[in-house]
Formats: sequence, C-alpha cells, structure tokens
Amino acid sequence: MEPQSPVFEETYNDYLNRIANIDLKAVTERLGVELREDQAIIPFLGRTYRVSKAGIFREDGTRPQMGTCVMLSQYLL
Repeated sequence: MEPQSPVFEETYNDYLNRIANIDLKAVTERLGVELREDQAIIPFLGRTYRVSKAGIFREDGTRPQMGTCVMLSQYLL
C-alpha cells in the first residue's frame, strides 16, 4: 500500500474539527442514528462505524479508507 498524500490527513483532520463543533446529539437524533457516549454509530454498506471528534473508526478500531471517511463526515455535517 502506498503512503497517502499529506492532503488526505489534512482533510481528515479538517472534518474531525468540523464534527467537534456540531451538536452531535441533535444531529444523530435528526438522522435517526445511535449516539453512544460521544460517538455517532452509523451503519454504512454492511459495516458499523463510530464517528466523533476523536476519529472515524470501523468496528475493529481501524480507520476506514478516505472515501468512507469523507462520506460519513459529510453525512453528519
């Protein structure tokens, strides 16, 4: 696997900063997804993801591909 361009990490961190500034409880209620502690639990394409200001993670704790991170972030924002 090739290393990612720094722009991907910058984009990921920008999304996390934007997510940190929203009312996650209100957003998850509006979207109909579960809020567990400070994480939105989002089912997406047969998997479950945890999204919060701390990061975007699969069920196994790993970060998904950038495209998935973008889609989940945009969904919440």
